[in-house]
Amino acid sequence: MKQGLLTSCTIAILGLGSMSSASAATGPTMTPLHITAMYTKGANGTIYVAFQSGAMPGCYANAGGYLFPTNTFYKEIYAQLLLMAANGGLQASVLYTQNTVTGNWSDCTIDGLFLTPP
Repeated sequence: MKQGLLTSCTIAILGLGSMSSASAATGPTMTPLHITAMYTKGANGTIYVAFQSGAMPGCYANAGGYLFPTNTFYKEIYAQLLLMAANGGLQASVLYTQNTVTGNWSDCTIDGLFLTPP
């Protein structure tokens, strides 16, 4: 009985470890994809971006994540976000990394935007 319990606990711990890895994803193409909110987090330039629900499945509210200034293409992505905001949306999808799901804004990191002309 003790050995069975130990084996079950070991399997559960291994399962929890596998849930903590990040995975790359691409949200569905939305026509239009539009920004519902943008929040600046501190003075370091990190931005939380929220799109309409369903734009980023598996992320906070299936809609948003952080864009970090450490992203190599931070300025380009930020420019695309401003273009999107100015136009009221564009046909596009979000490329993102899904982190450990915690139910918080940090569930996902925005890696890029895939703009698709109509």
